Amino acid sequence: MGCYYFRPDYLTYQADTMMVPNGHVQMRLIPVPGMPKVAEKQFRVGRKSVYLPGKQGQEPNDSMDYKGLTIHYYNKPPVRPNMLYRWLNYQGYRRKRQIQDSAGIARQRSMQSLYSLYRQTRIQERLASVGIFRYAEMQYIPRDTAFVSDTLDVRVIAALDKPYDAELDFNVTMKSNNQTGPGAAFTVTKNNVFGGGESWNVKLNGSYEWQTGNKNSGGRSSRLNSYELGLNANLDIPRLLLPRSMTRRQKYPGSTSFQLGVDLMNRPS
Repeated sequence: MGCYYFRPDYLTYQADTMMVPNGHVQMRLIPVPGMPKVAEKQFRVGRKSVYLPGKQGQEPNDSMDYKGLTIHYYNKPPVRPNMLYRWLNYQGYRRKRQIQDSAGIARQRSMQSLYSLYRQTRIQERLASVGIFRYAEMQYIPRDTAFVSDTLDVRVIAALDKPYDAELDFNVTMKSNNQTGPGAAFTVTKNNVFGGGESWNVKLNGSYEWQTGNKNSGGRSSRLNSYELGLNANLDIPRLLLPRSMTRRQKYPGSTSFQLGVDLMNRPS
């Protein structure tokens, strides 16, 4: 409803058991005494801007405008402007309203959309799901401190995470057929590889197993050793890649993944 300064604790309940049958309670939801007037005021979304600090936390030193979204960055934009616009497009849509001018002719007027907590939550979920930001903060700034204006400017401050991640895993396998052995996997991930939130990772894994506790007819331990080597590459794109005719604004974030891998497995017999 656009009431940015409204809080749930501004409402309370009154209970009445006198005017209803036994075992029933009539509930009334009312505002608390002294609720601030600004809590009832509807606010609309105004200017939208994004601040992207540098890798070492440097303050932005340049800016650009993309479809009404002002992007502040350090030296060069680390993320493509169209992707930032896509991730933030849940907030600030301008709607058309039919009005009549002085001559009685119907015209359409562009209206700023009301503030919506639902859309704010969707943006925060979208930025978190992309996975390239260390943190992302949304600020709503009123045009004046007296709240005469009904417009809130939106500012998003987002710092990118480290460009590379590395992970090393070790494990030991023990199977019911007495196959036992160690394994390891090493993964390297490049974040935001194409400037649109994509992540590219390469994983190298291997394992070696041998059979214990079994002896052949000659009394010697059997050598049923086996090993496995694998190399996998994965590209994650934080949006659905669909034909243009099927592309629509998605209610929930989507992603597309491409994977290519090869495994070499050696098993006895």
